[in-house]
Amino acid sequence: MKSGNPPAAEEECAIVTIDMPSTQFDICDFTFTVVIGIFHEFSTARSFTVEFTCPDYFFNYLDNGALQNVSYSHSGDFTTVTGTVVSDPNGAVFPSVHTITLNRNASWAGLLKNFTVKVFDPQCTETLQAEENFNLTTTTFVDLRPFPITSLAQLVADGIIVFPSGPGAANVLPDLLIADELVIDIPAQIEGDGNILRDITLMPGARIRIATNQATGSTTPNLFVKEANIHTCPGTELAEGIVVDPQNTSGAPLTKLQMQNSIVADCRFGINAMPNSSLSLSDNNFTNNYIGLNFDMGSNLGRVRIDALDGNIFSTAGALKEPYPGMPETVESRGFCGIRLNGYRDFNVFGVTTFSSLANGIVAYNSTGSIGNMTFTDMNSADQTPAYPFEGHGIRLAGKGPSYWFNINEFWTNMTFNNCKTGILAQSYALNVENVTMTNLDVGIDVAYSPKRDIIIDGNTITARKFGIRSGLNEPLHYSSVIRNNEVTITTGLTSANGLTGGIEMNEAGLGYTPLPGQTVPQPAATDGWEVDGNTVTMSVGGVGVLYRNGFSGSIDANTVSNLAQPGVYKGISAEGAMFSGLTANTVTQAAASLGTSTAIQSSGGFANTYQCNCVDNTDIGLLFRDLAEFTDAVRGNSFNDHCTGLQIDPGAYIGEQSHRGNLWDLDAVTGSCLGGRNFSSPTLSPFFVNGTANAALNPAVFPSSGWFENEPGTTFDDCAACSFPFPLPPRIMESDLPTKLDEALATDKLYPDLFEDEMNWKGAFRLYRKILRQPAIETYATEFGDFVDAHENLSTGKLAYIAEERAKLFSLSAVEDSLLEDYRLEWRAKIAQLSTMDSLRQAGASVNQGQYEDAVDESEEAQNDYGEYWDDLAQDRQTQIQSLLTLNAAVSVSPSRSNAHWKEATRCTRRGL
Repeated sequence: MKSGNPPAAEEECAIVTIDMPSTQFDICDFTFTVVIGIFHEFSTARSFTVEFTCPDYFFNYLDNGALQNVSYSHSGDFTTVTGTVVSDPNGAVFPSVHTITLNRNASWAGLLKNFTVKVFDPQCTETLQAEENFNLTTTTFVDLRPFPITSLAQLVADGIIVFPSGPGAANVLPDLLIADELVIDIPAQIEGDGNILRDITLMPGARIRIATNQATGSTTPNLFVKEANIHTCPGTELAEGIVVDPQNTSGAPLTKLQMQNSIVADCRFGINAMPNSSLSLSDNNFTNNYIGLNFDMGSNLGRVRIDALDGNIFSTAGALKEPYPGMPETVESRGFCGIRLNGYRDFNVFGVTTFSSLANGIVAYNSTGSIGNMTFTDMNSADQTPAYPFEGHGIRLAGKGPSYWFNINEFWTNMTFNNCKTGILAQSYALNVENVTMTNLDVGIDVAYSPKRDIIIDGNTITARKFGIRSGLNEPLHYSSVIRNNEVTITTGLTSANGLTGGIEMNEAGLGYTPLPGQTVPQPAATDGWEVDGNTVTMSVGGVGVLYRNGFSGSIDANTVSNLAQPGVYKGISAEGAMFSGLTANTVTQAAASLGTSTAIQSSGGFANTYQCNCVDNTDIGLLFRDLAEFTDAVRGNSFNDHCTGLQIDPGAYIGEQSHRGNLWDLDAVTGSCLGGRNFSSPTLSPFFVNGTANAALNPAVFPSSGWFENEPGTTFDDCAACSFPFPLPPRIMESDLPTKLDEALATDKLYPDLFEDEMNWKGAFRLYRKILRQPAIETYATEFGDFVDAHENLSTGKLAYIAEERAKLFSLSAVEDSLLEDYRLEWRAKIAQLSTMDSLRQAGASVNQGQYEDAVDESEEAQNDYGEYWDDLAQDRQTQIQSLLTLNAAVSVSPSRSNAHWKEATRCTRRGL
């Protein structure tokens, strides 16, 4: 019987299409889709059954709501996933399209046939509406996700990984997808063919570990990697990376990891080398890792045998991935550093190494080493909210204890820094930096908290925005320490934003040299203060060329300081609170177009300093003295050329008498309102006696016109020629055991400052009491000095003066202790040099006898331990002295005056500088 409509069963059958957008799977294609389109003429929604069938268990349904009532069944070698979809003709889209996503659980070799998709309509007479068979293909790799096995030896034994066969075949690994860990417990290779890199893909948190002990046989596990790409899949978290376990102590030494022309990316540690492991790395790219190379030796100094570290690049390109679950660190868009060292002994590396676009280049804790041929570019923070403890350092060194040092660059190597916040920061380190080139930095070289260590900063070229070379609390220094022959250019000036810019800045604690028995004054040459010698400092737009604050026994000699433009304040050389120091044979000038607010040499406070043979030109003030000081007969042989004021003594400044000291003035520059000198303090306590016959330029006009600047016959100091400095440089003026006029004025209360009278008198008494402690003969010179001591012995002036002088003895050693310490140090340095030479030869490809090398390692370690242990014993004794001084300091009762509080706080801060 027929009707106007066909039978219902026929009417309700659907038109179904089945499509796969891609049947080709790469190593990271973990999901794939099947698109089912359904059209029917039934007026209500219709439920259809979908089946996916595949040999073995290679896939499962990814539940995203596209498939309902999902079930799994297995028949022989086949797995079927069954579910339902609903096609609604009244839906927003019709015909309906259903995109079903499946997970790829494993890989298969080459071609996987008979992936079948069927769609059924149970209400139709012919229930099967559509069927498609697809051939799925993958790149050739081994997917290790289905296998809980981590041992490479076992994976090979079980046939999961198959090495090539035939004569001469090596243990070459295929492309791999590593789910958790692959343990290299037999020798293996990962090697591309020159055009295509071998693909080793790591899941989040996964790692390759080169084991210490072999699974079978007698060969130490090792891995050779060449032309490989070790990475994670797009969109996933970081992997763990490559771990190199220690060298097996039995058998012949073998390099456990050799890597060439490869990429390691997206890892917590690109390579994490354990103590006593070994590796050789050449021409590799470590990119987008939290840390490229991690050498953590733990609490004890250890090392890794590095046969080569050359041609490697450490960088960030794009942004780091998120940490894997359980990773202890947080990350930023940039990697934390390229190389990290902790407790590493003798990191001696001179191969070409490049660091770029990282938060830091090399970070080293409690480690030693010698490095060269490295480039650091764009070490900066990238995130507005930093996650790392510090950022922006090309090299950052931090140590606890005496025996940490780093040699950075040699005369035969190259080292460059560009676009970093700080080029090199070293804290509690002995440091040698030579011939490096730095451009576009905030701070070039920054060294702090390193007393009694040898710090040599020599021959470097630095262009920085804020500071070229900066020292903080490093004195007293080992006598070899020097800042010498550096070319420093500062590109910005003093602003409200940066506060201060400086070419060479030294902020010290005033801890100084204590005379040996029978020697009543510090030695005339710098023995433990900074020697700043032969540097060229160019300030582009003002600032301070050389600043020496609270220094003791320093030498600022033969430096050239200039300023190119004058926006505000320029100070060529400034000594603030320095003691027993000398400024000799320096040339300080600026562009003549604008004098501005500028001073060639400024001295603020301090005592027993010498200012001699300096040539100052083209500044508003040539030589400026501020605050109370004692420089009797120590301002000599200076040439004051083109200035508005050649010499100025500010209110409240007292420097003592200068008798026939041979200072020269250029009268041609002293015209109009400009003068040869101005004394705004007490003329009688800071007089200059000049020999007008010997100096044809005298007398210039001065203010006041009489009472302090006196022309009288007499001898004149003539060891300095005008702006020409014969060598050797003349010795400094040192303290005498005879009192000066300023001493007498202080002892008899004849100091009447116009400003801050109470504070100035307190400082004067404090300084005089300190001087008498150093020069006891002054107390018996006249009764007023003995009375002065009696009056101040139990006051804050006397007690704090005693503490200040005792602070200077903290680093004093007996002749025997000093000799022993130096012997230990020299022995250690000799062993360092021996081992560094061997490392250099090895990395250059030369053959080095392994037995001799191991002996050198042991000897270096032994010498370092001997030096460190002896230093620790001395430091323990010093700690007892510090505690005693802190107890005395706490018992001193002080007034609220600024000076009282300053000296008490200075003593409290002593511990920090140690």
